[in-house]
Amino acid sequence: MGLNVRSERLGPVSVEVVEIPPGSFRMGSPNELFSETPPHEVTFGRGFLLGKFPITQEEWMAVTGSEPSRFRLSRRHPVENVSWDEACEFCRALSRLSGRVVRLPSEAEWEYACRGGTGGELFFSAQGPFADDTAVPREIRDVLRGYAWFDENSGGETHPVGLGKANPFGLHDILGNVWEWCEDTWHASYAGAPLDGSAFLSGSERQPRRCVRGGAWDMNAFRCRSSYRSWDWRDARTDRTGLRIVVEAQDSSKLSRVADAHGAGISARTKAPSPLDRPEAFPLQCRFPRGRDQGLARRMGPPRG
Repeated sequence: MGLNVRSERLGPVSVEVVEIPPGSFRMGSPNELFSETPPHEVTFGRGFLLGKFPITQEEWMAVTGSEPSRFRLSRRHPVENVSWDEACEFCRALSRLSGRVVRLPSEAEWEYACRGGTGGELFFSAQGPFADDTAVPREIRDVLRGYAWFDENSGGETHPVGLGKANPFGLHDILGNVWEWCEDTWHASYAGAPLDGSAFLSGSERQPRRCVRGGAWDMNAFRCRSSYRSWDWRDARTDRTGLRIVVEAQDSSKLSRVADAHGAGISARTKAPSPLDRPEAFPLQCRFPRGRDQGLARRMGPPRG
């Protein structure tokens, strides 16, 4: 079921967004990966707007004036080689330019949108859970080729957004092509995670790792599952990691909190009371990245935290 799609003018760019409805889903997986446990029910009391595509190189260039990507093959290719810090700054810039709250999605928002109202580890199949890549059958891989660019069909590079089929919510490239940064601090499991769809931010002042979702052009099918989680350092840049944005309704008080409470381009969303509602639960202000070569040297792999 494709949802409502509209174009949002955000300063110098117009971004297509999908209206993700409120609802509930079971987050995580009962497979053998500790990082995807425990499965738990998450409820969204309100919907949100999520980018129909990952942010493209053209959009990044229009906002920042920079071209960080390795694969500069077209303006419609997803931007990559951007750190979490830089992704946050991009969102903050769009917030300033548009008067809207623009941010990275929480892991819960990302997985809810990726599943598209389905319950399986892959939105096009009820098979699973899968213990590892060897457990993913050939018929699943063949169908995945129609939705995602991964190690079996990418040719060793990213591809323009929107060429593959959309998931049930109408989102393209939600699996494969590039990893997508999420708002959350990395935690080794979901123990203690919020149940309202907000980001899992506890320990962010001590934890330099941030979450990525969706797999990438050089990842196997197992890593291109709705429930799969991984991480990288917040200042690392790799040619496999980009971003997708959430746009919130215009609200000047929220926009003020973006600048005053976070400084990293992450909104303080209205949410149910939570133990995380304390100053130390929120990310530190973005630091300057440590350099391209240091980030590229870190190979993305399975969860390491």
